[in-house]
Amino acid sequence: MDKYVSLTGDFLLERKRLSEGLKRLETILVSPMVSNLLGQEVVIDIQAEIDRLSGSIFRLDSLAKGLTNRMQVDKFISAKNYLQELQAVAVACGEKYGKSLRVSTSEGDVKIDNSRLNTALPAIKEMLETFIEFCIESPRERILRGKREKSIFQISLKRLDESLQISIIADGNGVTPPLRDEHGSKLARAGVFAEFFGKSSKWSNWIITIPHYGPIVNCCKFTIDGIEVFIPNTSVRTIDTAASNHAEGIHEYVWINSKMEHSIISQHSEFIKDKYLLRISAGTKTVYLLIDAAPVHEDVFVKPVTENLTGYGRYLGIAVETRPVGQTLKPVINPTFVCYGGAL
Repeated sequence: MDKYVSLTGDFLLERKRLSEGLKRLETILVSPMVSNLLGQEVVIDIQAEIDRLSGSIFRLDSLAKGLTNRMQVDKFISAKNYLQELQAVAVACGEKYGKSLRVSTSEGDVKIDNSRLNTALPAIKEMLETFIEFCIESPRERILRGKREKSIFQISLKRLDESLQISIIADGNGVTPPLRDEHGSKLARAGVFAEFFGKSSKWSNWIITIPHYGPIVNCCKFTIDGIEVFIPNTSVRTIDTAASNHAEGIHEYVWINSKMEHSIISQHSEFIKDKYLLRISAGTKTVYLLIDAAPVHEDVFVKPVTENLTGYGRYLGIAVETRPVGQTLKPVINPTFVCYGGAL
């Protein structure tokens, strides 16, 4: 399936070359020497044909993207088996650690890209075990706290626009589980991020987000160090205004220069004065990325690149921006690189 997605990307690149050729032809056509030689009526006729050809190329572009999206949909499978697997892990861990659980699942009719979930599943199982061991009280402790002996434990799946969300919630102790960073590193390698929420002695909740990028990805477009780049919006938690307005609550920022070198900037640095912020998440980390100006949102075709072109995990692919008059190619930054800086 992936090779067909890549072929679509190749088609779009060829379309870019053809569009650029048409633009050059238009430039030649409107030059005084050619216009005088051909005559105004002939120039108008040729320009009309160029306009029709440009429109056809643009429609072919849309059809190629539609076909690729269709192929992505066809490879989605039911999430039911994965939920059953996580349920079995929860029951086994409850028995292992002497916790009494009433495990239930909820998935509606969610369909998923199994290749991405398979990559993240080992880390999710480890998180589930740690969650049960440290965030669920023993039956005796629960009774002493005035709770039911058996913990209500639910695992649910929900499809969002460009991601799958797994929620693991229980009426636990609300304490943040240990090994958070270790689990987060493994999730980040799989392109997944997770957030923990809890209320002391009341409830505990992991929310795990697994992006399922199709070929058309909703991205945040911005500039860093003068270079225009993209990052998937699934990883963007919030977009803030000038960094200097937030200095009191943030101790340090992430900066990536035009060479894609990752560095940490202090809140006291003069460098942040004219910068804006993007709050980016990967694994279990959330960082504030400094950018040159306020970003914009855009749907773009993302062409996968070979392993040797990903820049040691810096890039997810190349964004092919389609315009009626041509295309541009720009890098799509990996959120994991933003948050961990190649330290994984």
